[in-house]
Amino acid sequence: MSNFSLKANDLGFEIHDAHSVADRPIAVYRATEELPRSDSPKPCFDPLHTSSGQLVTEYRPDDHTWHTGLYFGWVHVNNANLWGGPWYVPEEKKYVHVENSHGIQRHDSFSVFGVSHASVASVDEELS
Repeated sequence: MSNFSLKANDLGFEIHDAHSVADRPIAVYRATEELPRSDSPKPCFDPLHTSSGQLVTEYRPDDHTWHTGLYFGWVHVNNANLWGGPWYVPEEKKYVHVENSHGIQRHDSFSVFGVSHASVASVDEELS
């Protein structure tokens, strides 16, 4: 029997500890949440807990709303800001908001979704 289970939800999926008494997920993968374009929306894990239950992520703190838990933090790709928030402009020696510069990592689908008998979670995701 596997130690983990994957459950689909409205945002993406949850990872649960099969031996936990609490029905709280260890992690939630947010694949389809709508966020402001200036935050460069991207799939992420949040909340994310240790095996002892300690929360290790913070989701969209007031001073850095583009920080969305655990995610792949691509910064600038093809002149698009995939990190979110303001850009550092060396000529001005400060961060500034650059209109129409924020990209999106959009979830398209999960092509593989499951847990093996060896407790290995397999999720393949298509992004665009």
